[in-house]
Amino acid sequence: MRRNTFLTAPIKGVEVKRSPVNQISQKRRKLMRERRAMLDETFGPKEEWQCSIPPMGITYWGECYGEVNGHELRKRSAGGSITDPENVVLLCNHHNQMVENRPIEARALGLVVR
Repeated sequence: MRRNTFLTAPIKGVEVKRSPVNQISQKRRKLMRERRAMLDETFGPKEEWQCSIPPMGITYWGECYGEVNGHELRKRSAGGSITDPENVVLLCNHHNQMVENRPIEARALGLVVR
């Protein structure tokens, strides 16, 4: 297999300086810090978080397993805010996947707002 020498071949006498690619913008980093602070303030330390599904009495979606994270009721693409405490519930990975796989049921349960 031949490598593409056009992109990788050095030019004599030219030193190429590459800076690391910034994967996350400064604006996004700030937003994620705000979200983390809101989650800590609203729900307490992450070690104490519990999934919201069992207290709702929904047993047919199975047992909780996986890490518990914040789930946005209204997605950002639909105008929701990831830093609004009213827009976030705690779900385990399993139940978050169930919300994504069963949007009609999730909407009926109030776990998705359109």
